[in-house]
Amino acid sequence: MKFTRLALALLAVLVVQTAHAGLIEIRGGVGINSASPDAFNDRVKSASNSDLNTNQFDNVNADLFLNLPGPFGVGLRHEWINADKSSNGSDVKLRAKNFSVLADWRIIDTVLYVGPIVGIGYPNAKIDFNNNGVNTSNSVSGEPSYSLGAEVGAHLAAFLVGAEAGYTSLKLNKVSGANNNVNAKVDLSGFYGKVMVGLSFL
Repeated sequence: MKFTRLALALLAVLVVQTAHAGLIEIRGGVGINSASPDAFNDRVKSASNSDLNTNQFDNVNADLFLNLPGPFGVGLRHEWINADKSSNGSDVKLRAKNFSVLADWRIIDTVLYVGPIVGIGYPNAKIDFNNNGVNTSNSVSGEPSYSLGAEVGAHLAAFLVGAEAGYTSLKLNKVSGANNNVNAKVDLSGFYGKVMVGLSFL
């Protein structure tokens, strides 16, 4: 019994010593953005004479993160935000991208890490709209985006797993393309959540 307790104590010490953030992290995440783009939905319904309504967006991201000396870190995030809706012969596809700069403060950073994370980016999107066989495609750019969230996760050797949740402001309002049936602002602001996995090294 004493030997088992000693072995577990040594294992715990080794985990604490080796399971921490490396200098560089490569992470991937998947989650959902919850938004209510009312002006966009109203314009789609009017153009298609349907009940098309988009309020949930798939969210995938890839991060490259640098952990600075101390509890702070900075990084880059490429994010893909997608939605597909169909109804009564009409469908709309939105493919948004948001490239942003990140900064975090890990209040706890041992085996577990916990703390706030913020981001500032610039989004763009493509909207494909089909109304009973009539197709239009538009590119949309927007104003600078920002996000405020909290992250929590765990390190084990070179691996990490975690979660992130918070609020994002992401607005697209500059439509290009003369043939535009869905000319309305696209406000994807709202709460988001995602799970993260990655590698930590150096």
